[in-house]
Amino acid sequence: MSTKAIKSSLKAAKSAIQQKEFDEALLHCKAVLREDSGNYNGLVFAGLVYAELGQFENSSTAYQDAVKSSPNQSLAYQGLINLYTKPNEAKTLELYVGLANTLCSLGRAEDSFKTLQKVCNKLNTDKFDDSLTWYEASNITNVLLTIFKGVDHISTTLIYCKSIAMFQIINCTIYYCKLPAKTDEELDSSLLAMMKCCQKDSTTYDKCLKLLAQCLLSGDITLTSFLKDLLIQIKLQTDPLKKLKVYFTEIINTKDDTKSYSSIVSEHLSPYKEVADGYDLYNDMKYEESKGKLESALQSADDFIPGWKLLCRVHLVMHQYNAAENIAKSAIQKCKHVQSNHASTWVVQVPMLSEIKLELTLLLATSMSYSRDQTVVKQAVGTFEKVRNITTTVRLENEVKNMLKILYYYVNTFHYVDRLLLKKDGDLQTSLLMLKKITEDHPSCISAHLIYGKLMWEIEEYKVDKTKCFTTFLKAAKLDPYESEAFYYIGLFYQDVIKDSTRAMKCFNKSIALDTFNEKAGLALADLYIKEENMAAAVEVYNSLSSSSTPGTCKLTWLRLGLCKLKLKETESAIKSFQAALRADANDHICWECLGEAYMQRGSHGAALKSFQKASELQPGSVFSVHQMAAIKQLLGQFTEAIEVYHQVLEMKPDYVPALKGLGESHLSIAHSMLSEGRDLTCVDHVNEALKFFAKALCLRPDIACLWSSVGDCLTCIHPLHNTSFTLSIPTTLLGKQLKDCDETKIMGKLEVLQLGEKFYLHGIRLSKSTATMLYNLGMNYFHQAKSCGDDNKAKLLASKSVEVLKISISHGSKNPISWNALGVVCASTYVQNLQLAQHCFITSINLESNNCRAWSNLGMLYLQHNHVEMAHKAFKVAQSLDPSFCNSWIGQAAIAGMIGSNEAMDLFRHSTELGLHMQAACGYSSRVCNLLYECKDRSDKNYVENIHKLNGISAAVVQLSKYCQRNPACPHSITMLAYLLEESGLFPLSEKYYYQALTLLQSELTDVKTDDKKVDRAKSNYARILYTNGKYSEAISAYKSISQPLHHDLCMLALSLYMAGKLNDSNNILDQANQMVEDTKQKDLIKLAKAIIFSELKKNKESKKALKELGNCPEALEVLCCLEISEKKHADATSVLNELYALLSHDPVAMETYKHFLLSISVKIKPYPKHAVTTLQRFIHRFPNQWQLWELLSRLVLTEPTYMHSNIAYIAANRACNLYTSDDGSQARNHHRHDKSLRQLVDDDFKVDALKAAQRLVHSHPNTVESWSILGSVCHA
Repeated sequence: MSTKAIKSSLKAAKSAIQQKEFDEALLHCKAVLREDSGNYNGLVFAGLVYAELGQFENSSTAYQDAVKSSPNQSLAYQGLINLYTKPNEAKTLELYVGLANTLCSLGRAEDSFKTLQKVCNKLNTDKFDDSLTWYEASNITNVLLTIFKGVDHISTTLIYCKSIAMFQIINCTIYYCKLPAKTDEELDSSLLAMMKCCQKDSTTYDKCLKLLAQCLLSGDITLTSFLKDLLIQIKLQTDPLKKLKVYFTEIINTKDDTKSYSSIVSEHLSPYKEVADGYDLYNDMKYEESKGKLESALQSADDFIPGWKLLCRVHLVMHQYNAAENIAKSAIQKCKHVQSNHASTWVVQVPMLSEIKLELTLLLATSMSYSRDQTVVKQAVGTFEKVRNITTTVRLENEVKNMLKILYYYVNTFHYVDRLLLKKDGDLQTSLLMLKKITEDHPSCISAHLIYGKLMWEIEEYKVDKTKCFTTFLKAAKLDPYESEAFYYIGLFYQDVIKDSTRAMKCFNKSIALDTFNEKAGLALADLYIKEENMAAAVEVYNSLSSSSTPGTCKLTWLRLGLCKLKLKETESAIKSFQAALRADANDHICWECLGEAYMQRGSHGAALKSFQKASELQPGSVFSVHQMAAIKQLLGQFTEAIEVYHQVLEMKPDYVPALKGLGESHLSIAHSMLSEGRDLTCVDHVNEALKFFAKALCLRPDIACLWSSVGDCLTCIHPLHNTSFTLSIPTTLLGKQLKDCDETKIMGKLEVLQLGEKFYLHGIRLSKSTATMLYNLGMNYFHQAKSCGDDNKAKLLASKSVEVLKISISHGSKNPISWNALGVVCASTYVQNLQLAQHCFITSINLESNNCRAWSNLGMLYLQHNHVEMAHKAFKVAQSLDPSFCNSWIGQAAIAGMIGSNEAMDLFRHSTELGLHMQAACGYSSRVCNLLYECKDRSDKNYVENIHKLNGISAAVVQLSKYCQRNPACPHSITMLAYLLEESGLFPLSEKYYYQALTLLQSELTDVKTDDKKVDRAKSNYARILYTNGKYSEAISAYKSISQPLHHDLCMLALSLYMAGKLNDSNNILDQANQMVEDTKQKDLIKLAKAIIFSELKKNKESKKALKELGNCPEALEVLCCLEISEKKHADATSVLNELYALLSHDPVAMETYKHFLLSISVKIKPYPKHAVTTLQRFIHRFPNQWQLWELLSRLVLTEPTYMHSNIAYIAANRACNLYTSDDGSQARNHHRHDKSLRQLVDDDFKVDALKAAQRLVHSHPNTVESWSILGSVCHA
């Protein structure tokens, strides 16, 4: 049969069934099944026909075959359901329910509900045989529940069917629970299924509760532990608890049964029972006990969300908001877990999960609203707003009602928020009136009373009389004994109004005990502790507050804790506290300032400077921050920068005394630095500046002792300077009896300045409590006066005063090694000469400070002064080991080396000068250099070359000695040494100045002619010599003639000066006088030689030659004779003399040098024979290639001859002369100038660049000569 024929037969069968011609329909079905035995429609039609014909077994077989053929089709199941409707057998009913379940799974919800309704009707009206067991009845109930779960999504048209189904489930479950149960597990399973089925509908739930209460009290249902937990959970989760009690009461009254709800669960032990007990305690306002019960129970029933919700409420009532917040968050996460798994984590959910989650959300928002973090508070307010608006979006009426019930408890919170917003807007009176209305309408509302009291506390009209505020806070405390803030304000009332610190402390302690996060109460309590000087208790309070706070909060607590730690010198803890405060508010300039102070206390000045810079950026007008920046720079030794910053402070606040004091101290520190460098005039300038600022500070605050002491320091620090070398400009403000600010100054000398310093120290001592340091300074001031006064009697009196004052200073601070050392110095001075006491003081100072190099050095000098050289050496050695940079110990060792004649004396003195400026080192080193220059005739000596050339001995000595002379301008000996060193350096004009100064000092000090005439004559001789060197021949002649007892050398120099001045006859006469003074033959020959030269200048060549020939084999005479022969153009005779001279000197190397120089001189004279002169000079250069004079003369000779003008011989010779030049004699600068000059004259095109460089070097070397600049100009022009 084709497919078309099958469809035609099925259509015919369907038509026959509709016409109730079942036999004909059966034939059509059989025809289809013969062709296709698994045809679904054919089997369904066959089953329907067999059922109508009464053949139930064939009908069942046909339907079952159809199910096997197409299990996803619903027609066969519906046919089986209709087939099983008539029998009342339990087995048939079970199959019937199974088919209904299958229909439900196939998505045929309406058919499933119709089937469900039929089953429920049968269970309600029909009776079954005894074969219906407990297990089967329970299974049927479970199937019904499964079907019910599967139709949650049905439309509203089936609500009625749903309601009927739930009531039938209850009836079915209760009915079968009365049958003999095999196990408690089966009973628990059925009742649990019933409760979960009914918990979503309040009407069904009420009926379920009533039936359950009736069965429990009648004893029809066995009371298992599960059922007791179930009753407890119902009690904990629902408001229907009251209904449950009503049902129990009604049944008891009608049945006269002694059982009750309490008796049912009284002896039951489980976590839910403990939660229930906690709930009862909560209702009885026993919150501490309730909290303990709940925490204990929830450790075992961690998944019981209603228990956590109750615990959250308990914490809120006790104002433990952080704990409440954490619990609420945890419970909300548990709710999300239930939603994600579509199953509860506890036995039964009586209210809907959305309601539980909503209430937990409100509890969380409430706890967050009390947070000290404003961001969290804003989140809480936003949550409240969302909850208020959620009622407009909820569809189900019952859920809306439940949510409104929950919101009822939080309505007042929104009113309080509104009041606070009004307060923020500044409308305090309106807020006060509205809050007063709330307290009258709701007298038991705690928050209203509290906020009302706080607002009154702030309003001006209540600040005088705060009694009404106090009464309001007392009401709030009575209404809620766990309200921490109420006790805080009561404590403030006792503290500020009653002035009762004891009661205030009790109230603050109570407030903190109720809320460990109450920062205001903790701070107030700590303030009282600090007021009572109980710093440890205050720190303990701060630690408690900070340890319980979250990071980024409690700024004031951390700040005050840091200040306490700073006061206790616990620097590291203070720094950590200030850093924690900054985490709470990084833009608080006060926190940055405090952090900077902590860093300063620790010694981290760089970090402190950055902290104060940050504070200054945050608060540009902060004087303190800028001042501290300046103070740090001052501590770091950056005095110039510190002065600039201090001036910035004065621009902001001109009368700021700390800035004035800092400016004075900075200038004083610079003055000390300048003094140590020998820059005395700069030192005086800074002392004047310091006095100006200290004077202004004293006008503003004359009661500050340290300002008086600082002025005394300024006036005393100039003691190393000479009396006549400076003057100070003292502000007249400091001179009057009353301090008045003015700009006038008075010029004062050294002794007057020191005496004024004494007065300021005395005034500072009268003002100060700790006077040891000022007494030490005063004692040293007296000693400096003694050294400066010039009168021995007065000096001894002042020195004795110094001793007494220093002794008093030691009595105030006997452990100060500096005072002991100073007392030793004064006692060892020439004014006191108490050597035993001096030794005792030095040893005591050493015992007090082991690393006391100064005391060791002073002890060594004491021993050295009294010729205990070995002991002195040991003391200096110890001082050197303690501090190798302390120059006094090196000076002592140098003095010892000088006493024993050691060559190390110069090295030791030189090292002392390198360590720092010291007058004894300067004078000692300079004298050693002068001795070496004077005594060492051989300038190639190793000692001379090492100390003078390699170590620049002359330059170093000039620097040191010039500073010594600056400090000691009345010392002719040192000034003479300085002039001599300058003369050796070629600085002749400056040398002339100092020679004249030394001469003037000696003449002014001349008292004993017999003794002092020789010194004056030597000074005149020195002065005359330098005048001659500087070309001042007339003045030199006058100076030489003024010498009262001239020596042979003086007469010779006078003759030379007269010769240079052109007074040849006078010069000849003086030479005759000199000849009479000497007896040495060689000296007489030299005088005759000089006279011969004078004869030649007088054109008396015959007399000259005669005199020269009389000298015989004198090399100098032969040289002069040779020159005379050349001048007369008698070259043959000149050559003969040269040969004689060469024969005379050939065996003496030193004499050959003389011969060589002579040849250099006369080679230039041979003008008619330039080539011969050049050739002769070149021959000598080959013999003596390392003599710069030969190269220099060759360069000059070549440049003067046109024949060699464009040759490179001159350049080569001049350059070689510069490279070889190492002259050591007094004409060093002139010789250097000469051979440099010859190099500058090379202006040929090939050497212009080199010439320019050489000319520039010449100007740098000799900037004060006209020739240097003229050569440079010529080179540039070329």
